[in-house]
Amino acid sequence: MRLDRFLVSLARPARCTNRCGACGLDCSTDVFILIALATGENRGESRLREVLDHRSGDRVDVVEVRKRLLRLSRRGLVLLERGRRTPLQRIERFSITRDGRAFLASHARALDLLAEEIHVALLSR
Repeated sequence: MRLDRFLVSLARPARCTNRCGACGLDCSTDVFILIALATGENRGESRLREVLDHRSGDRVDVVEVRKRLLRLSRRGLVLLERGRRTPLQRIERFSITRDGRAFLASHARALDLLAEEIHVALLSR
């Protein structure tokens, strides 16, 4: 069952968002942000945007990065430090929270199970 959903997600166009059924995050960008923060890429918005550009293959706008950081912050996965409360203001510092690390670990376990299921399916054919 999971294999079918995974194969369907691969067949989607690249512009289509790939939302996780468990958490509702846009896995193609939000998870890349969490991975970048977990590996220490929290030196600034421009550096984070460069990492996202490289990983996703598309150009990610700074405003889009800020919006996604704010959304992840509302979910408790990212800690933001900024002055005023305007959503498009430059975010001074950001870091991944303990919940964000647990979220990545749970998704990594799910991906391991999915990869194992795909491997078994390929061997059985």
